[in-house]
Parts: sequence; C-alpha cells; structure tokens
Amino acid sequence: MSPFRVVFAVRGVKKYWDGEKAVIVALNGSSVELPCINRNHIWTDRFDEEDQQVVHWDRQPPGVPHDRADRLIDLYASGERRSYGPLFIRQKMDISERAFRQGDFSLKISGLEAADKGTYSCHLHHHYCGLHERRIFQVSVAEPEP
Repeated sequence: MSPFRVVFAVRGVKKYWDGEKAVIVALNGSSVELPCINRNHIWTDRFDEEDQQVVHWDRQPPGVPHDRADRLIDLYASGERRSYGPLFIRQKMDISERAFRQGDFSLKISGLEAADKGTYSCHLHHHYCGLHERRIFQVSVAEPEP
C-alpha cells in the first residue's frame, strides 16, 4: 500500500499529502492553484516595510536547497507588489489583487510545462505580531497519456 493518499484529482491534476508537504501532479499545459490562505487578522494599517505583513512566494528547482530558492513574488500590505524572474515566468503566475483584503494569497500558475517542476513555498510573516507561517508544495508536470 502506498504511503501517499490521493486527496483529489480533477481536470488532470492530482493532489495528495506525502506526510511533509502537499504534492501536486498536473498535466503539461494545465493550470494549478497553490493555496495560501491566512485566516488570522491581517495587519494592513502600517506603512513601514518592517511593520507590515508581507507574503513571499519562492520556488526551488529540483536539486536546489531551500536557502537558494528563487523569489517569485513579494506582496506588502501597503499594496506594493514585486515580481521577479523573466517576464515569461511572471506572466504565468497570478495572485488576486484583493489578496490582503481577503487573506487569500494563493498562487495560480497557468500553462504548466516541465520547467515549472519544483518546490513552491508561501511565506506569511509579520514582524510586529510574530506571524510566521510557511506553506510548501511540490509541483510535478506530467505528459498526458496518449
């Protein structure tokens, strides 16, 4: 019996928990959403970068350690948003403009291809209130069966 339990499979995307992180196997060309939701109070009334809640999305290509991950997106409660990496990668990734109002920082990745494989992590943190959470997803891309 496999140690993995399939959570659900829909539109060519399978998601399961491997005991440490969420694993997502999606078909080449499909889209996925990596959930990162904060149900706690969101600190949006401070404008000093050190005082506001910040959300980061990072990606580790296979074989790259966590401390060498590529930064994808920084979101600040003030509304500032920074995206990193080549334009073609930034255009594939989306987070709602209402992320801080809704507490939903889920990352949508469209047009998946083999190069998108890796470990994605969402970091929610706020120095003032001590919030520090990390959500981790292992994304694999599979070719459709003939």
